[in-house]
Amino acid sequence: NLYFNRTFKVILTKISSFTLISNLSITLNGINRPILAYTVKPRMGLTITDFGKLYTEAAKAKIDIVEDDERLIDPSYCRFENRVETLMELQESYDSIYSANITGSLENARKRLDFAAEKGIQMVKLDVLVSGFETLRQIALHIRDNYDSKIAITVYPDAYHAYRKLSRKFILKMARLCGADIIYAGSPNWARYEQEDIKMMDSLAPVFSMHQTLSKDFERAKFIKKSLPT
Repeated sequence: NLYFNRTFKVILTKISSFTLISNLSITLNGINRPILAYTVKPRMGLTITDFGKLYTEAAKAKIDIVEDDERLIDPSYCRFENRVETLMELQESYDSIYSANITGSLENARKRLDFAAEKGIQMVKLDVLVSGFETLRQIALHIRDNYDSKIAITVYPDAYHAYRKLSRKFILKMARLCGADIIYAGSPNWARYEQEDIKMMDSLAPVFSMHQTLSKDFERAKFIKKSLPT
């Protein structure tokens, strides 16, 4: 428990657009409140046994989503297929949904998705700046055509500052257009670094602006589904 508490990290989501995303609502068992997610840390070095213990602790704490870190894909000490099999067996005893990281080339991402789907996965994670927007789009179409849109996609744009200088807002909009269900939209500047004289509302305003990019209708394309911002 001490280890779990020390590495615990939560993401609270705004509920403003949540009830409008019907398929995601079904995936999350009809939850109509902010959801609580946990990205397993440390991101590297955990064996499958370690990972399973952390999932169990999080599930006992009633965490809604327990997900792979965006950098944990298929290392030799925690293989993707073995990890998915173990976590899906554990999920049978709890309500916490496991989200498996399928990041990679389109071929590898699709292969991982299909394997996880066979095991009953309800949610997968993709680092869109590693796999690419076209891979995200193709994965979303694959889920629509083969799994009746019943598997949700969480997108994390890792290290976006270093990636061709694309703005976060552009990345969020592109990820939404390509089919992401949940997208990490950024944190206020005091969330990760200690700073003095922070005006909380001023620092939250840019985050809320990013959230609106995901939750508001596009003026000329109101049919585009909303994405849940975290």
